[in-house]
Parts: sequence; C-alpha cells; structure tokens
Amino acid sequence: MASDKKDVKEDLRVLYHGEALCAKSEKCRNRAYFLSCGLASCGVHSKSDPHRQELPENPNKEKIEQLRLTSMAEAALVVSFRLAAIGVVLRFAGWV
Repeated sequence: MASDKKDVKEDLRVLYHGEALCAKSEKCRNRAYFLSCGLASCGVHSKSDPHRQELPENPNKEKIEQLRLTSMAEAALVVSFRLAAIGVVLRFAGWV
C-alpha cells in the first residue's frame, strides 16, 4: 500500500491525458489532452499546431481511483460512527 501511494505522488509531477485543465486560456475549462507549444492544451486550442503531441494515459489511473474511493469510504464510516455516538442515525434509501 505504501508503494501505491508513492506511485500516485510520482504521478502528480507528470501531465497525463485529460487530468489537467487547458493552460492556453484562463477562461478555458476544457481538459488538456495535448502538449502544444510547451503548454497543456485542449483540442480546441491545439488544433492549429501541427506539432502538438498527445499526452500519455496515466498507467496508475485505476490505482488512483481505488485509493480515492477507499479514502471516501473510510471518511464516511468515521462520520457515521461520530454521528451514531451522539445519537444521530442516518437512513439511506435501500438501507435498513
């Protein structure tokens, strides 16, 4: 598990396909899928650059998602225990 977190931290230093916002314009909210003129760019802002390069896919995408979901589940469990300790019982649709 410790090596998984190390891999994830190393991934934060690399630009991956669709994981950052376009840096060509402050107003653009599209995801960046290309490297154009040294900046992470969306398809709209990089289509005129004949030398654009597609950003690589993140090889640890599944690991990162699993860590995120595990962290969220643990946080929800802590909150539910704290609420139960003060007498608040949560009922969700489908749960009994």
